[in-house]
Amino acid sequence: MFNALLMHATSNPGPKRRLSCDIRFFPLTGFVPSRPNVISPRPMKAIRDALQAHDGPTLQAPLREALAFLGQGRRR
Repeated sequence: MFNALLMHATSNPGPKRRLSCDIRFFPLTGFVPSRPNVISPRPMKAIRDALQAHDGPTLQAPLREALAFLGQGRRR
């Protein structure tokens, strides 16, 4: 599994070319034909509360991606 915040490499690549696949799911994209379900009456507050509850970059990365997609960026 890959983390969006880490650069990946190998120290022993071997003589043959290797292939990796990075598949991401963005539930907020417009071309997904499913109807979104709101899990909170105040979704932006829920995202910001989750950011405060999870201080590690692995758990914060998808929350920050959602904020960036929504044009919210980082609030100070």
